[in-house]
Amino acid sequence: MSKIKKNTSNKLTNIKHLSSIIYLVIILMFLGLSISASAEPDLQDVKDMITKGKFEAAVSLCDILISSAGDSVSDVLLEKGIALYYLWDKENALKVENRIYPIEMAISAFRESAAQGANETSAVAFKWIGDCYFFAMRYEQAALQYSEFEVLHPDSKYLVSVKYRKGKAYEKLNDYERAIGIYEEIISDYPDFQYIKTVRFDCMRLISIVEKR
Repeated sequence: MSKIKKNTSNKLTNIKHLSSIIYLVIILMFLGLSISASAEPDLQDVKDMITKGKFEAAVSLCDILISSAGDSVSDVLLEKGIALYYLWDKENALKVENRIYPIEMAISAFRESAAQGANETSAVAFKWIGDCYFFAMRYEQAALQYSEFEVLHPDSKYLVSVKYRKGKAYEKLNDYERAIGIYEEIISDYPDFQYIKTVRFDCMRLISIVEKR
């Protein structure tokens, strides 16, 4: 009896998975997209959709991949967050209340990815959360998120970029002294940072503002 139940369960799972793929194909046909007929959709298809600006389709495919657990869930959640981020209309989201939800959904996806992912995936997800807050002009939350990144991922290749964005967040909050401190740290500890000239300029600009107060 248990064997019959197991076989029935497996059949239902396969039917559900097949239904998800059929649903995806219908969505892609509606959007004028396609995937290889010889292979099931995977994370690379999601990345291709994001590259082509097909963000809604990418989100739908991520949901299907997550439900079928065909890929690393943390990586899929990361790409879902990125698609939602770009789906967010940054120019109008802060003016039209009902357009703010994609950024909240993106942050939620990034948080799930950070919680489940390996170290580098988690680092990327944490960085994206900070960036979401920053571009939503929620600078205090952005600064806190970037600080958390520094504690959890001190060896990440994104560390200096996160530090610089953190300095920009404090600058937006008019906390110039703290921003200057971060810029001076970058200048001292990361002289080869690709945007070091910009950091020096920002630092001198803020020092000039503070001195004139």
